[in-house]
Parts: sequence; structure tokens; C-alpha cells
Amino acid sequence: FAEGRNATVSVWESDFGRSLRVNGKVDASDRGDMGTQIMAGLAPIAARPRAASALVIGYGSGVTARALVATPGMTRVRVIEIEPAVLAMDSLFHHVNGGVLARPGGSAVVDDATSALHLSRDRFDVIVSEPSNPWIAGIATLYTPEFFRIVRARLVDDGVFCQWIQLYQMPLPIVAGVVRNLRDVFPHVEVWFGESHDLMLIASPRAITYDPAWLKQLFGPAGAMNQLS
Repeated sequence: FAEGRNATVSVWESDFGRSLRVNGKVDASDRGDMGTQIMAGLAPIAARPRAASALVIGYGSGVTARALVATPGMTRVRVIEIEPAVLAMDSLFHHVNGGVLARPGGSAVVDDATSALHLSRDRFDVIVSEPSNPWIAGIATLYTPEFFRIVRARLVDDGVFCQWIQLYQMPLPIVAGVVRNLRDVFPHVEVWFGESHDLMLIASPRAITYDPAWLKQLFGPAGAMNQLS
């Protein structure tokens, strides 16, 4: 464990696998959360063929970043993580994230997401926002129209944004409010249902379409994503 700048971060081992906890709350793991962590990377990639650049807000176990790095044609994956102690735990999850931060094109910035996006004018094909739950103090601002407008400004014109949100421990009107906030900013929004009552909200300035040839390249029998299973 480590006493970080913003939180106490610890890694726990049990019969249920290895988990990353921030102030005692599980925010990532190598077992129960794997489906959601992988899907957060793959859902926007499926909707944005041949993406070459991606940004991940919230590092967790690093599995989402790994899914993006493994995408054919991906050359740059940047992570924004507010708590350096989370990054300090990275080596304890190399068995599932493949040491993604040390791979070519992988990098991490320690900063608040809003600040980091204001300071850099870089634009990305895909942006994934996977912070902690909205009811954690300080996190709710990452689910607002104001933040989504900043995100849209950092996407390329046909880029795709993926926002994770959970259905558990959240009143349904609050979840619907997050979807509504996203629709206030992006004209095209889809809701993907994941595992364990998780949702992936996929949004884009342009109509979202799916290329069968690209999906086969990703998920077919010889697809690039089979290594993540």
C-alpha cells in the first residue's frame, strides 16, 4: 500500500483474485472486473476503425490501456491518472496489463483530467473515461456536460468517446442524467451493456457505424484481440 497525494492506494490478494483499492474501495482487479476493463477499450475501438491514438482517463489496473495498445495500427496511448500511487502499483498487474506503460507509444501523465486536457491541445481518435464511481468525492465533475465539452474538443472530427458508468449503487435517474449530459454534447450516443451492471456510453460527433472487415480483424478467429482473453 502507499499513502498517495490524494488517496491511500493498496493491492489485495485473495481467493477472488488481485484487486486495486483506492481508500479501501475496489477500483480494478484481475478477475471480476476484467470483462469491463477490456470492454472499455474495445467498444470505442470497434466504433472507430483503424484508430492510431487513444487517451485513457483513470489508469486502474492498466487493462483498458493494454486493450488499446493491442489494437492494430495504434501508435500512441496516453493515460491521465490523478494519483501517482496508482501508477506505483502498476508492476503488480503486469500479468494482465502486459507492462503497457513501457511499450512503444505508451505514456502516463499525473494530473487532474480537466487540467490535463486544458493544458494539452493534442487530439485523439479515441478517448476513454474510466474514473471511479460518480458518488466518490470529486469524481462527479467528470460526468458533466462541461467536462464532456472539453473531451469533445480533444477528439478528432470522427473520433469516439467511451464513458464508463455503473448501474449498481446508483439511482436510475442519475444514470439517465449522465446519458442526458452526454447527449447534450454529442449528437450520436449509444449505450452498451457490459458485465456486472456496467454500462459503456459510446459517443461521437459523427454517426457511429461498424465496418464488418474491421470487426473481423479485431475479433475474428485470428483477430488481434484474442490475446486479451
